[in-house]
Amino acid sequence: MALTTKEVEHLAKLARLELTPAEVEQYAAQLGEVLAYVAKLQTIKGQAESSNPEGVKLRADEVKVWPNAEKLIKAAPEQENNAVSVPEVFTNRE
Repeated sequence: MALTTKEVEHLAKLARLELTPAEVEQYAAQLGEVLAYVAKLQTIKGQAESSNPEGVKLRADEVKVWPNAEKLIKAAPEQENNAVSVPEVFTNRE
């Protein structure tokens, strides 16, 4: 699947990239190859739905107390309720 230079320029604008005309041509060819490979992968049938092969037993999740948890929490830049506080990744946008 070939990409036009106009499509590559549009993608570059969305990604806030400044590309030279030579780079636009280069990326059009490279992205076209990637898209062709993805299309080829989509035609593969008969693959297992799961990455877990048959017969492999998975262990049950276990909660284990880490011996130096307090030291780790105190060393973190931000703490809250005796836990490391990290920036929110997913937000509820309604």
